[in-house]
Amino acid sequence: MFDGVDGFDELIVVPELHKIGGKNRSKISKMWTYTKLIWWLVRNLREKKFDCAIVSLLEFSPNHLIPWLAGIPTRIGHKYYSSKFAWTLTNSV
Repeated sequence: MFDGVDGFDELIVVPELHKIGGKNRSKISKMWTYTKLIWWLVRNLREKKFDCAIVSLLEFSPNHLIPWLAGIPTRIGHKYYSSKFAWTLTNSV
């Protein structure tokens, strides 16, 4: 989708997300895995010093929080009714 777009440097894909949704996992196990992934992403994004982040996964409310914690100055995403962290976005669509 972003191939050939000027100014687009990198897309970070988190392959571990598919492991979280298993029905045989406890809520505590899922919470711990989410927490580890969030902090891994925050550290990764801080190191890369991105100028802009586009939050596209709407099902997980803390996704709005990740670019804010990473210090990314421009954060674009969708504000939806039940979003608890939409206030961290600089631009909403």
